[in-house]
Order: sequence, then structure tokens, then C-alpha cells
Amino acid sequence: MIDGFIEEYFIAPMVERSGYNVVNTTVYIGIALIILYFIYKAFKKHNVKLDNYFFLSLTSFIAFGASKRVVTDATDKIFFGELINSLYEYNFFNISPFIYIFTASLFLISLAIEYKFKIKNLTLAIGSFLTVLHLIILVPHFQNLTALIGIAFLSALVFGATFLYFKKYLPALLTLAHSIDGASTFIAIEFFGYGEQHVLASFIGENFGYFAFFLTKAIVAFIFAYFVEKEKMNEFDKKFLYAIAITAGLSPGLRSALRLVVGV
Repeated sequence: MIDGFIEEYFIAPMVERSGYNVVNTTVYIGIALIILYFIYKAFKKHNVKLDNYFFLSLTSFIAFGASKRVVTDATDKIFFGELINSLYEYNFFNISPFIYIFTASLFLISLAIEYKFKIKNLTLAIGSFLTVLHLIILVPHFQNLTALIGIAFLSALVFGATFLYFKKYLPALLTLAHSIDGASTFIAIEFFGYGEQHVLASFIGENFGYFAFFLTKAIVAFIFAYFVEKEKMNEFDKKFLYAIAITAGLSPGLRSALRLVVGV
């Protein structure tokens, strides 16, 4: 019975590429929350600074994870070369949730080494290098540049409005991250015939349209930022919440945007 349950809700969606369901989504979120709790404790214990550099480094690793995942998405349609297509083929190690575990682990290890041995800018350098490396693979195959312009335009509107309201970059970065995700999904499905694999996005999109999904993502992110800013908590806790929320939006958002631009 347990084997059948795991096969139906966890293994089959990966093998059949059917995406997420309520069960695996709930379990993945639960596991992520437990891991985040221990990361929070470790950051507090070792006095990790959640400053501008931290968020730049985090963003570079999010971009790396997204671009790496898109290379895997593209191997079915694009021949990058025998070595690349072999290394990035669709398998357990190159798709979620493992790709997120791998990327997060590499980020944390880089950060730990940087702090322990006082190697300035190591984490940002590694994340940026890995992102550029994967973009070099993908950029020659960019085709839907009009989609990129549309995503950038919608996201920039939300970013600008949020920054004008809060006069701070973290709330604006948060709404930008989720707007990229929402705009990518909206444009991909409504104008390029893509499908949606995430449970909540499918529910909103199928019942209210995918522009409503874009608006929902932007508005919810804005409301989240509003309450975080109004809440009386220390700066570390605020910034840790922003780091989680930004990652939750930017990771799928960049992947969706890159997939759309590459046309896979």
C-alpha cells in the first residue's frame, strides 16, 4: 500500500512529467519548512548577515538553479552536444525536488566556506559563474524575445509601484520575483500554448484566467511585504522571511521565463 502511494503521488508524476499534485505539493512544503527551521537556527547561531551581499548571492544561486533546470527541459528538443545532453538528461537528479536540494546545499556550503575561511565574495562568485555558464548554453537558442519583453514590462510595473510605496528594495524585490513568475505563466499559457503543472496556479488560471494569476501573485506578495514591514520583529527575522518568499517566487519565475524564451 505504501509503495503504491509513493508510486502514484511521487514517482509517477516525475516519470510521466505530469507535475505536482495536492499530496506531493503538501509533503514538499512540509519538508521545506522543517529544513528552513534548521537553516534559520544555523544562521542565527553563526551570525550570518542578511545584507545586500547575501541577497545578491542568493539571487545568483536561484538563477543558477533555474537555468540548470531549463537546460534539462531543453534536452528533449535541443542537441547541445553529447556531453551536455547526457549530463542534463531528464532524471531524478536534474528535476525537482532534487534540483532545489542540490542548489540550496551548494549555496549553504559556499556560504559556510566563505564565513569559515573569510574568503570575500566567494558565494556570489560561485553563483554568478554557474549562472553565466548555463546561460552560455541557453542564449544561442533564445527565440521568443517578445515574451521576455512582456514579462519584463509587467514585472517592472509592479516593481516600480512597490518601490514607490515602501521606498525599500526588499519589498520591491519580493513583488518583482512573484510578478516574474505570474507574468511568465500568464504569457506562456495565454499566448504560447503552454500548460500549468502547479496546483494553485492551475486552479486560479482555469477558473479566473491566467492574468488573474499574475495579479494574484503580485497582490499577495505586496500584502505579505506590507505585513512584514508593519510587524514588530527584529531585522534578521524580517530579512529571513523575505529570503524565503523571494526564493519561492523567483525560482519558478526565472525557470518559466527562460523556458518560454528558449521555446521548450
